[in-house]
Amino acid sequence: MKLLVWIAGLAAALLLVPTAGAGGQTYLSWTIGDDAGKPTISWKITGSTPWYVGVIQIATRQAVTDEGDFLPEDVVAYDVLTHGRHKGTWQLSFPVAPGTYYGMLTLRYDGPCETGCESRSSVRSFFVEPPRLAGLAWSALANSSRIAVRWKKPGKGWYVGIVLVDNDRDFSSPEAAGTRSATPAAGRWRSRALEPGTYYVRLRARYTGCDTCLWTSRTKKVQIA
Repeated sequence: MKLLVWIAGLAAALLLVPTAGAGGQTYLSWTIGDDAGKPTISWKITGSTPWYVGVIQIATRQAVTDEGDFLPEDVVAYDVLTHGRHKGTWQLSFPVAPGTYYGMLTLRYDGPCETGCESRSSVRSFFVEPPRLAGLAWSALANSSRIAVRWKKPGKGWYVGIVLVDNDRDFSSPEAAGTRSATPAAGRWRSRALEPGTYYVRLRARYTGCDTCLWTSRTKKVQIA
């Protein structure tokens, strides 16, 4: 099984030992990513005390409650493992939409315990890639003192969200810009009146429902006489 996205390190995290099991140390190493859009987690617990993974959480934001869990409105998956394991792999049964997600594990002590019987891992993020946008048909032409831009609908859930015009190649301070939130079959945009000179134009496409899914076109040069 090939993981399309595989993020997070294998660095071990020292866990606190519960009162009933004092005298030992336990370490957790885990990875998080996705397989064809399905969040996937693998873990291994080593040491001298019997901890196991009891709960797996996946959310769209990393904010947590006072108890340390993800906020209910952000939770994509909250899975209580009926048979906790010291080593294993977990995968959500369905793919999630493209975007950035966060994961966290809750470890529980397997044995008599009075206090400190649970320990949460650090929060780690991973990114589910949108369908690849190979290219976009578009044009940028001088129209009197303005720049007229046209494009065809990208498709596959993508749409043109930003048009940038600048007299510098680095687009550090655009002379004109346009934003769109709709997804028409095709689009057009005209800049304000510009001073004569050389301008550079670039489009940025967004994936529907994903704020972090961006695609940037190549730059085109337009001369205003």
